[in-house]
Order: sequence, then C-alpha cells, then structure tokens
Amino acid sequence: MTAPLHYLEFDYSEDDDGIATWDAIAHVYTPQVPAWEAEVVAVLAWAHAEFPGQQGPWEDGGTWDCDLQHEPDDGSPLQALRYDAAARRLWPPIAGRGAAGHSLTFSLSGNAAFAEAFERKFGSA
Repeated sequence: MTAPLHYLEFDYSEDDDGIATWDAIAHVYTPQVPAWEAEVVAVLAWAHAEFPGQQGPWEDGGTWDCDLQHEPDDGSPLQALRYDAAARRLWPPIAGRGAAGHSLTFSLSGNAAFAEAFERKFGSA
C-alpha cells in the first residue's frame, strides 16, 4: 500500500552500481512549509524504521542516505537540514519564515533492497 505524497514529486535515477536516487525540488509558500516538512519527516521516519542504523555513505557501508537543503526567497543563505530521528523533525528549524517562498530540495538514495521497499511504500520509482 502506497502512502500519498503531495509536495514531494520525485525524479528517479539509477547509477551503474544500481544505487537508486530520488530527487525532489519544491517551491512552497510559508504556510505550506509545515506540510512539506511533514512529508519529508514521514519518508525519513519510514527509512529509519525499515532500515535502522543503515543510513550513511556507501563507502562506509550505508544502505541509504539523504541530503536536505532549504533556501528562502528573502536572501537568507542556503541552509542544510538534517533529520532528528529521536524528535521526528528537521533540524535546524527552517529559517527565513518571513520569506514569502521557500525552495526546498530533498535527495534520497538507496541500494536495491531500499529501492524496492521505497517503491512499495511510496510508489515513486
């Protein structure tokens, strides 16, 4: 059963080593930021639950990894985000909330087992 995603529209690619990558770029207005964050948190909470302790670079034995970036349109600098699994939220809090819009990028990658599980859950490959 797939979980619906409204703000995350992923572009899928796969490299020669079979590593799947999903990239999503969203431009949302300030009132939509919490809903976008909730979708990212849902995906990352799932990844941590299904593949616990396996996040990390491939060269270090990781099964999956991600990258999150935020850039408000108010001129504030690009902000790297990370997922706090214990608190189930993104950190640091998104800056520039006074901005009218926010560009948000989310890249997620994983091996074949991760890709199959992601497809079953989110249907985005």
